[in-house]
Amino acid sequence: MIGILASVLDITQEQRSTLRRWYERHTALYKIMKIERACMEAVNLISDKPYTIWVGEGIKPFETQQVVFGSFVPWNDEWYWSGEQKLYEISDETLPELKNTFLQKSARVAYRYCEQLA
Repeated sequence: MIGILASVLDITQEQRSTLRRWYERHTALYKIMKIERACMEAVNLISDKPYTIWVGEGIKPFETQQVVFGSFVPWNDEWYWSGEQKLYEISDETLPELKNTFLQKSARVAYRYCEQLA
């Protein structure tokens, strides 16, 4: 379906390639670090990688310091939420165990953003 969409849209070859990889979402636990105008900054708690996510002017679905389980997809060198997001309350003590469990049970997802797993 994504391949068909990519082939009929009037977009660049680079955009077409990006669109075809949208099934490879960056799914993880994210901590919201900063919210500004049309974007927010979050840290992937599995890989410690920072992301700037575009949400739109005045849209604030989360608050800083909240932990969100969700997915991002890239578009034009920017990141956007994809699919459903869910809030979690996670203590600093339980985070290492959750991270380890995620890497063991979802390594095929984590390889997308964890270079050491790739």
